[in-house]
Amino acid sequence: MFNFKKIKKNTIIDLIIIFFLISISIITIINTYSKNTETLSNNLLENNQEYDFDCDGENDQLTIISTNSTYSIKIKNSTGEILLKSNEFDYSLLDITSSCSINISYIDLNRNKIPELIISGFKNNKPTFYIFQWIDNTFKEILFSQNNILGILDYNNSRTPKVFTTNSTTGDKGTNSYILNSNSIKDITFSNQTIPSLGNIQTLINLIEADYELDDAPDIFTAYIPSEELGILWNLDKSTYRYSFQRGYFYDISWDDSGKATSIYWILSFEKVNFTDSNSTPQELTIYVKANLEEVSDYKISSIIKN
Repeated sequence: MFNFKKIKKNTIIDLIIIFFLISISIITIINTYSKNTETLSNNLLENNQEYDFDCDGENDQLTIISTNSTYSIKIKNSTGEILLKSNEFDYSLLDITSSCSINISYIDLNRNKIPELIISGFKNNKPTFYIFQWIDNTFKEILFSQNNILGILDYNNSRTPKVFTTNSTTGDKGTNSYILNSNSIKDITFSNQTIPSLGNIQTLINLIEADYELDDAPDIFTAYIPSEELGILWNLDKSTYRYSFQRGYFYDISWDDSGKATSIYWILSFEKVNFTDSNSTPQELTIYVKANLEEVSDYKISSIIKN
């Protein structure tokens, strides 16, 4: 009897330890995922942010500088200070506007354990995306696009990560696709890659831009989308506001056993204009959308949240 109790007690202790280790692992995964997809926006412009961008084991400091009407970005690391330079616009990467924030995310696109920087906003009244890569002890621009959609697929599964750019008015017909090598980017548009969920996202964009209220929801949503989220489409006050799509950013967040994306996350930015008040300043409306794979290739919208 004594030995039985001892074994039972040890088993309970072992189970507690296993549960603790699993919990720590889950927390670590969640924190890592959040870190790799973190986005900085206008409300953080006055603060210096620290990350290990060059993966030398020391935190680097990112500063967004607003000078006159433009944004520049400075990174201070163990070797000194680096001011990011665009091949098109020199150091003034983006324009300051009330309706389109500057967004910065970082993600390892070639799996060399050093993340690339993805920067977006508006420049010369056009949506603008940059990708900067750590090359030869500095950050170099490897991709520039003024299409209004950029996204990442296969960044965290068994497949090769890919970058896509397109325009919301052309869809897959205007899609460009790329993969990253160690210190360059390769155009693979010839392979006719397509963007999962793009068709339904385009329909959603059209619904938000429309100058009228919907009668019924089209067949682009899952049956289980929360009614309060779907109701956002009927609460945009279109008798007062007009909405124009500005830019979209997407990435996949779950996959099946073969590596095919089963969920795509979209961040959609719209200019919101009060057309009843000529003195009002345009604002930004951001819509966060999740699209889930429902059938072989049909990704329906399962969640809509606005800021």
